[in-house]
Amino acid sequence: MGRVPTARNPLTRAFSRELRAARTKAGMTQEQLAYESGVHPTYVSQVERGLLSPTLTKLGAMARALGRPEPPAPPRGARSVSWPVSAAGKENT
Repeated sequence: MGRVPTARNPLTRAFSRELRAARTKAGMTQEQLAYESGVHPTYVSQVERGLLSPTLTKLGAMARALGRPEPPAPPRGARSVSWPVSAAGKENT
């Protein structure tokens, strides 16, 4: 299964900005975030550039590494999940 470029997806671009803002606010490098969340530094870079969308498992690992709440598990049979995302650089409430 090949990877699909996601850079044109507005949600992916917004998430990418959020991830980078949270990482820099935490004072972490991409390498530190990768190590703490158990992913390769290239993966963090590609997610931050909007080239990849993280799986829920990897998203949860990165959120824990950044001290952020994990995304909720989707309800059984759900087609979408609502998860509040703040504007880049602003705190989630």
